[in-house]
Amino acid sequence: PIWLKDFAAKPTGTGEHDYALLYVTDAKGTFPTAFPKLALDLVENKSGLEAVSIAGYPTAKLSSSAVRSKLKAVIASSTVTEVRNFAPAVSSDTLTIAPSDANASGVSGGPILNNKRQIIGLATAVSTASKDPNLRAITLPYINRSLIEESKLPLTYYLMSNFAFHSA
Repeated sequence: PIWLKDFAAKPTGTGEHDYALLYVTDAKGTFPTAFPKLALDLVENKSGLEAVSIAGYPTAKLSSSAVRSKLKAVIASSTVTEVRNFAPAVSSDTLTIAPSDANASGVSGGPILNNKRQIIGLATAVSTASKDPNLRAITLPYINRSLIEESKLPLTYYLMSNFAFHSA
């Protein structure tokens, strides 16, 4: 609700409140009973300058028909060059990540991993300015704080909960 209110008033393009948790209730095809997963790191990182890996499916140079047949996963190494916050506080809300092979349109939503292979953030935007080819990401601690603020429930609740039970 906060994102919709803020977006209707004045879009900022910062990534604040710009995330979604999807719960698939019906899908065609056969799926495994469990999917591979990565651990989450919900600890604030105020220092920055940490080695990271970015995973995603960049589509910047592909046509819409090529996306269906030539989409390839990319995993690239990079470094967090800056940690920022949305409001004056002692928190890590966004990460600026140095250019890498993953810095391209379509990588949004891809995980940012620390050296322990834990997700610390989600890619949100790649700058189109030639002077600033960095990737931006929102942190999992930020998403966790935002969910608690809106719903009083942490991210781990949403990831471990049986939503079929809750929606009945």
